[in-house]
Amino acid sequence: MAGRIHPEDVRALRERADLASVAGDYTTLRRSGATLKGLCPFHDEKTPSFHVDSAKGMWHCLAGETGVLTWEGTFPIAKLAGTTQWLLTTRGRWVEAAVHSFGVQPLWAVRLQRNERHKTLYATHGHRWFVQSGPQRSSTRVQTTAELNPGDRLAWCLPTGRLGDTRPVAFAVAHGFTYGNGVPTPDGCTVEVSGPNPRELLAYFPEASTQSCGRMRVGRLPRFFAERPSLQQAPAYLYGWLAGYFAAAGWVATDGRASLASANEADMDFVDTVATRLGIATYGLEQQRRGVTAWDSPLLATAFMSSTLAGQFFVRSHHRQRFEQPQAGGRTEQPDWVVCDVAPSDRVEEVYCAVVPDTHAFVLADHLLTGNCFGCSAGGDVYGLLQQAEALSFAEAVEHLARREGVTLRYEQLSPGQRRALGRRTRLTEATQAAAAWFRERLADADADAARDYLAARGIDEATRARFEIGWAPDRWDGLVRALRDQGFADQELVDAGVASQGRYGPIDRFRGRIVFPIHERSGRAPIAFGGRLVPGMALATAGRDGDPPKYINSPESEIYKKGDTLYGLAQARAEIQRRQAALVVEGYTDVIAMHLVGLEHAVATCGTALTADHFRQLERYGRRVVLALDADDAGYRAAERARALAAEVGVREVAVLPLPVGTDPAELAAAGREAVDAAFAEVRTATEFQLEHLLRTADTDTPAAPPSDTTTVRRLSGPRGEPADPQLRLERQVLQVALQRPHQLPEAWQEVTGGDFTSEVSRRLWQALADTGTGDLEAVLAALPTDDDRARVRALALSPSPVPDDTAHVVDLIRRLQAASCEREIEALQQEMRALNTDVDAARVHELLARQYELERRRRALADRQGA
Repeated sequence: MAGRIHPEDVRALRERADLASVAGDYTTLRRSGATLKGLCPFHDEKTPSFHVDSAKGMWHCLAGETGVLTWEGTFPIAKLAGTTQWLLTTRGRWVEAAVHSFGVQPLWAVRLQRNERHKTLYATHGHRWFVQSGPQRSSTRVQTTAELNPGDRLAWCLPTGRLGDTRPVAFAVAHGFTYGNGVPTPDGCTVEVSGPNPRELLAYFPEASTQSCGRMRVGRLPRFFAERPSLQQAPAYLYGWLAGYFAAAGWVATDGRASLASANEADMDFVDTVATRLGIATYGLEQQRRGVTAWDSPLLATAFMSSTLAGQFFVRSHHRQRFEQPQAGGRTEQPDWVVCDVAPSDRVEEVYCAVVPDTHAFVLADHLLTGNCFGCSAGGDVYGLLQQAEALSFAEAVEHLARREGVTLRYEQLSPGQRRALGRRTRLTEATQAAAAWFRERLADADADAARDYLAARGIDEATRARFEIGWAPDRWDGLVRALRDQGFADQELVDAGVASQGRYGPIDRFRGRIVFPIHERSGRAPIAFGGRLVPGMALATAGRDGDPPKYINSPESEIYKKGDTLYGLAQARAEIQRRQAALVVEGYTDVIAMHLVGLEHAVATCGTALTADHFRQLERYGRRVVLALDADDAGYRAAERARALAAEVGVREVAVLPLPVGTDPAELAAAGREAVDAAFAEVRTATEFQLEHLLRTADTDTPAAPPSDTTTVRRLSGPRGEPADPQLRLERQVLQVALQRPHQLPEAWQEVTGGDFTSEVSRRLWQALADTGTGDLEAVLAALPTDDDRARVRALALSPSPVPDDTAHVVDLIRRLQAASCEREIEALQQEMRALNTDVDAARVHELLARQYELERRRRALADRQGA
């Protein structure tokens, strides 16, 4: 190892390097106020979002307490760091985005005001904000924190409404009203109905007992009415619950503004989250007054933005009348925040930002729209830029910058031997660099006509040759050796660098009469090895006497080159792998170039060796997915098996396979055109699916018996990775698998299961086959299925390991979950029908549906209670 780089050199190099100049290697920068701006080099975009400030060299983010609006509610951004969340972005859309920490930085204070409410946000001086501009403030311009001025109106964003003409579901209204005003009782819940015209609320409580002793009270309501609903409920149900809760705890002022209050902060946070999911905007929580309980709890209130509500939201007629007919001069809304003051603060602490694809913007608490730092939240100083752009470690980034600036670094804790070795590695790298330059020059010589013709026939033009630094090794014994001797390299250095071999009378060129493909180090700056290919039909004057020379030869391993951790084309593919979050691994040099020529610029290749764990570690630094181009045969199956094991060892999230027709290489596929390539990529499978399909394709599916070795392999491959991603499909699969494998454990409730309890057509066909034949006879079930594809699927299911524990209690629980899910789907269907009905004209049908929904809710709750028990 080279030892630690001297800290003074690290600091001096950082100060010497111009961040703008380094960033200019990756994108075109133009001046924008005090900073430079360009297209972000780390992802695709059309609007420049990448800002560089050479003077400060800082990356720009938000303080940890800053509230961020997520699908699950509003949270401090520090709590979201290291996670992926659904965030609100421009045009009211929800997108999946990662949140990261970006180190310790100085913060500025941004004081804002809206509707007489003030708040202060803390952000770095270069954080991006969207300021309203143009006629009627119809457009926005991007300004950094330091560029904000008092009076600037910041852009805001509301979630897209999901309700349309949806009416509040009556059963959910009863749930919400009871939650707000009711109390639990031994037999369920009871709620008191009071206020103006209380009888109008009784329509929401069919089949419930009513008592009137001066006050109206409804009893024997479901016990779960005392709980908040799941956020996974249908939007129409959440809308009804919110309307009912508002009827219990809300009010409408004479100016038409609707507000809601509670002493329970968790309830108010839940209201805000439900409203956000439905596209109803609020003005955030405010403490209005102190409560009157023994604990003197605060009363929290929120106001709804009227433009996001409809009259049908209001269950009480006097609320609806005030909302629809506000007093003259009432109800004005100001959703945008106005800048009052911006100034540096004394806070220097850890900062955070989100990585939002495409829009490079996300929404903070109170609907304030803000921008990503540099569009994709990438951040750091000049070293951080190089680490992100080149996927380097910190030490590699320092060494990379030192080479760029022509600086010699000092290393601490180096023994004399290590210092000599460091100088030797540098010398060998210089030898391979000089060889690469000589090869490139020779490709223009007259004796390289055949090589140029071959490359042109493959579609490799001059620009592509330059990009991949392709060269030509003349058919001479010592042309390169003589040239590099003249440059001062010793013979042993040339042999050790792998560009020469030791002959009988001295060193000779290793590559003779071949097209040469340089192989670069990880950073892509210097070639460290070469691959050489013969030109078809060209006889070599320097060929040996041991038969025909091999089509390809490669550099031997050396002190600077290890095949097991080097990938050809990585320097050219790195940026595209980062953008796609996927790497395509092919076999040879020309395969890589052919794929790049048809637009698949994330292709790389190993250097004459099988994939290793180190290869996967490198690729995992750039993207989460690795796609292998493999023949759809036994050899491809074995390669996929080995790759899965290596990926699991390293932690690569996904390994996939591009199945190639037997005998076809990627270069031949590319030669067939982009349409053929796209068709091939439509067949990409996960490595597990590729292996399972190979087994099922080669297995004898006409007989129920399977060879023991195949059974074991299918069980292993169809483990947890084979489970469907959709929870409902996964549940159906597990139920049917138990019915196939362990029919003796099926409870009496299995007799109540119907085809309607399954959502998948395949699941329904298998259930029907089980019902028709009786369980326990796999051969009979297979014969009852209509297609060979169904039979292959069921055979694999029967042989796969079940994730359900081998005891009756878990099987009973599984069946109940299936039935409960069926209840929930029927309830949703009832709600959809009720939304389409006119409550005045179809009152009888509405009452019938409400009664059926009440019955289903009781059954669903009973199933859930038994599951809990």
